[in-house]
Amino acid sequence: MPIIRAVRDLWNQSPVFLAAALAPIIFGLTFALLWWIIDDGAQPAARVGAVVERSAEAEQLDREFDAAVEAGEAKIGLPSVSDSAAAGAAVAFRTGSSGGGAAGSGAASSIRAAVPSQRDQLPDLRAVSKTPIEPEKAQYGGVGVDGATLPIANGIVRSSRPGDRTTWELYVPKASLYASVVRVGRTPWGGLGAPDNPEVIGWYEDGAEPGSQGNALLVGHLDYTDINGDVGEGVCYRLRDVIVGDQMIVRDSRENIAYVYEIISKEYVEADDPDAARYLSARNQSLLTLITCAGTFDPDAHEYSERLIVVGTFRALARA
Repeated sequence: MPIIRAVRDLWNQSPVFLAAALAPIIFGLTFALLWWIIDDGAQPAARVGAVVERSAEAEQLDREFDAAVEAGEAKIGLPSVSDSAAAGAAVAFRTGSSGGGAAGSGAASSIRAAVPSQRDQLPDLRAVSKTPIEPEKAQYGGVGVDGATLPIANGIVRSSRPGDRTTWELYVPKASLYASVVRVGRTPWGGLGAPDNPEVIGWYEDGAEPGSQGNALLVGHLDYTDINGDVGEGVCYRLRDVIVGDQMIVRDSRENIAYVYEIISKEYVEADDPDAARYLSARNQSLLTLITCAGTFDPDAHEYSERLIVVGTFRALARA
């Protein structure tokens, strides 16, 4: 080809001149290639905050919640006992159902109130589970784990005292998670606290209880650095693997029953996004909301940039 012959002749006559002429072109192409590779590799992280998996049911529940907020019947943010009780009273007034379900509210939900008299009539958990019930194969979490192993800082609150224990265990098959549930409260600045043991799940004790009408808030660690400087994977390390339609199961070891929830929403939100507070709010429906860290880690602030929020709605009560 004429161009190739011209380049070859120029190389034979003046290789230094040709090299000088081609250097900027080669540099430009190399820079463009590296930019494309780096930019393409960074895109998943940049898109993380927009990753949303939501069912039509989740969209409808959000519309109902927005309407309740506008009508002054709901608040956005962490619920108190009185907030949750008020939410239950509001739905009871509108629908004639039995409301409540908040811890300490004294208003037992119809779900839990039916257990003593109907236990023998309940289906077996294996009959309502979408996957084999094999908690012994779970890779993450611990049952009956005692003792604080994380420093009380960066949102971690005390949760290893005897009074913090519950009779609940959380099982999320798709996340290979099976763990004891302990009580957690608010941080000193009013946020939702995380447990001081990375192998357990924290339950916000001022909100609704699992198996009750309302929004039961759970939180677990993605990973950790403990008081000895050791690092490891937390109980929610594989929560990212769940999808809409999967199940989250809360087992009450005292009652030997299980509350089965179906995931209707999975979303990544920025850690400082004020709109994320809606996921923490009291709700009229029986929901289970599980939160863990996500995104990129800032070693200076010791903080992740995002939160992964998984919401399930109650589907079945079963013998465990």
